Amino acid sequence: MLKKQVRKNGLLVTRDYEYVPDPIIGKKAIKTEHKKKLVVTVDGIPFDADSESINYMSTVISLALYKAKLDPDNADKYLNYELKWKCADNVTRTVTIPQLAQALEKALGEIANIIGV
Repeated sequence: MLKKQVRKNGLLVTRDYEYVPDPIIGKKAIKTEHKKKLVVTVDGIPFDADSESINYMSTVISLALYKAKLDPDNADKYLNYELKWKCADNVTRTVTIPQLAQALEKALGEIANIIGV
C-alpha cells in the first residue's frame, strides 16, 4: 500500500493508495497462470509445484541433509524423517524426505518444461 501525506489548512492528512501491479498479459500471463496450477504426484500424493512450494521442499530437504551430515551415526533417521505436509488437495498427509525429494525433482522438471529450458 502506498501512503501520501498532504497538508490541508495546516493539518497533516494521510491518504492511503492501494498499489495495483500492472496486469500480466500475453504469453507471460499464460506461463504464470500455468505455474500457479502445477501439481505433481509421488506415490499417489499430490504436491503443489509452484515456486513457493518448491522453495519449502528445498528448505526441508536441505535441513535434513545438513542434520544428517552433522550426525552421521543417525543420518538414516534424518534422511527418512516423516513430517506432516499440506498437499495440493488441501489434505495434510505424512510424507517422507525421499518423497519430498521426488516431488521437488518432478516440480523442477515441470517448471523447466514451461519456461522452455
